[in-house]
Amino acid sequence: MTPLILSKSRRQDGDKLMTTALIEHLKASHSTPSETLPIPAQCSLGNWWQVYRQALERPRFLDWAQRQSLNLADLTVRNGTLHTQGKTFTLDDQSDWYRLAPPVLAIAQVLDPDALGLPVPGEHLALSVRHILRFYGYPQPNTRAQRATVIDALSHLKSFFSRAQSPLSEAFQQLEQDRQTVAQQLLAGITVQDEDDRPFSLFTLYRSRCWLTSRSFWARSMEAAAALLQGITAHPQFLALDQTQDLVPGHYFFDVSRQSIKGAGPSGTPLEIHYEQLAQLPLEGALERLQDLANTMQLSISLDGKFNLAQLLTLHELPLPDTREAAWDLIEQLRIPSPINVPPIDDQADSDMAIQVHRQWFTAQHERDNLANAQGT
Repeated sequence: MTPLILSKSRRQDGDKLMTTALIEHLKASHSTPSETLPIPAQCSLGNWWQVYRQALERPRFLDWAQRQSLNLADLTVRNGTLHTQGKTFTLDDQSDWYRLAPPVLAIAQVLDPDALGLPVPGEHLALSVRHILRFYGYPQPNTRAQRATVIDALSHLKSFFSRAQSPLSEAFQQLEQDRQTVAQQLLAGITVQDEDDRPFSLFTLYRSRCWLTSRSFWARSMEAAAALLQGITAHPQFLALDQTQDLVPGHYFFDVSRQSIKGAGPSGTPLEIHYEQLAQLPLEGALERLQDLANTMQLSISLDGKFNLAQLLTLHELPLPDTREAAWDLIEQLRIPSPINVPPIDDQADSDMAIQVHRQWFTAQHERDNLANAQGT
């Protein structure tokens, strides 16, 4: 195995660790884009981050920073400009930053193509989640619906750099279709309320239920969960349970908060089959798969696989309208397309040759600078 192939294999192993860290972060309920994550040194981003550190540890740069009385820990590079301690150094001023900047900016373009701003790498490699996602060609998800879509894409990822852009773009287009479905269903709810001469209220959102036909992550997950619930509730040993004898057939749902199956008797009396009882049934993993899907969506599952409008609005982090006027305002908002663009990945990001060339150049420059300093030139 050649050194470059070995390096690529190590990077891919590191990228898998980075993928796992991103998924766990996005799953956390209070995660933020500005939160920093440790970067595995061997992953693609870690390799480039270390090359960036080399660029800022050149003796020529350190000598210049010392003459400028700069604290390296406060430096940020953004759009070709160096920001620190209330000072700004541009490519057009007389500070000599323009002489030192080219190799730094060449790497910054790979690491930070959107010019979010790069700090000086510390002892422990870390960057914000927004930086990490952008380096690997993922948009920053802003809603629960978007986060689950990105998590799903990352969970099925074989390599950051082998995936085509179109599947992820298609996934976000499907989310947009879901938003349009919500707008249509809201309009239908208003129409029904008007025809019945009833005022629009929050209850309309919970009564109005629909399928998602977009094949989005949410549509596919709910469809799969409903099929599992149907299989469980039709299983002979489920039907043999004492509690099911009094349940109205076809009106079950899986309660995500209690991990149980609920229903109602002929008189409407609520009945529940607890998880402990369900776990004893020979369901060949169907219950566990149902739990996984329900927990991932954080939604209860109905046999018909429908969502109510309140659930869909919550997924997209939109307000729940409680008046007809507010519902109309929301419909107008939803009708305006809100596309999410999937950013491109820099061609050099997956290039071991590019990383090696930069490392060798900086090593040579480091030695040259030290030699020049020793000779007093």
